[in-house]
Amino acid sequence: MHLPRQSHFRVVKPLGPSDVLPSCPGWAGFGLALAPLNVAQQVRSIRLFEIYNYGPWNNPQLGLYGFGEADTSSSMILLPGVTASIWGPSVAMLADAMGVTLDGIDEAHHVIHADEDFEIASGRIANGTVSGMSFEIRGIVDGEARIVIEHITKLRREDFPEHGLDDCYRVVIDGEPNIKVDMSLTSDFGDSTHAGYIVAVTPVTNAIPAVCAAPAGVLPYLDLPPHGARGLL
Repeated sequence: MHLPRQSHFRVVKPLGPSDVLPSCPGWAGFGLALAPLNVAQQVRSIRLFEIYNYGPWNNPQLGLYGFGEADTSSSMILLPGVTASIWGPSVAMLADAMGVTLDGIDEAHHVIHADEDFEIASGRIANGTVSGMSFEIRGIVDGEARIVIEHITKLRREDFPEHGLDDCYRVVIDGEPNIKVDMSLTSDFGDSTHAGYIVAVTPVTNAIPAVCAAPAGVLPYLDLPPHGARGLL
C-alpha cells in the first residue's frame, strides 16, 4: 500500500491566516520520535509503541476492536487498510524526517484470547474471546520494515508482559547508539486515559501561534519553529 507524504497541519483558510487540523492521531506517533532521532548517529530501524490497558475505560467504542467476540470478524480496526489509513501518514512523515523513500506501507496484527471470564468497565469478557491485540503499521525501506508504529491494546494489565505492565508510549531505535525512550502519563484530574486526551490535543493548540504567524499555505509539522513552552508556566 502506497501513501503520499502528508503534513500534520493543513491550512483551512488558504487565503488567510493558517489554521491547524491533525491529519492523523497521536503526537506520540511522530513527535516523541523526533528528539531521540536528533541524537542518533545511525538508524537501522525505529519502532514506536502505544501500550495501553483499555480495561478501565468505559466506552462502547471498544466494540470496534472486536473485544469479547469469538474471532476478529467484527473488528473494524483490523479490516484491511484501516490501520494504515489512520497511522500511515505518521510513518510517512517519519520517513520524510529521515530523508528516506518508502517502498510502501503494510500492516500486521495478532490477537490474544481470554483464558478465563473477567470483568472490565465496559462489561464481561468471556473465556476464549478476543481480549487483546497488537497491530503494526510498517514502513518498508529496501524491502525491510524499518519504520514501525505498533499498538498494544489490552484489557488486563498483566497481558503482553514482554512489553511491560504499565501504560506508556515508547520509542525504540536500533542504531548507534541504541535508544529507548518511554513516556508515561498521569493527571491530577483523572486517569491515564484523561491524560492521553490532553496530549492528543495540545500539540495542535500549542502550535496555533506558530501556525498563525506563518504565511498562508500548507505548513508541514516538520517545518514548524520550536513552540509550545510560552504561557504554560
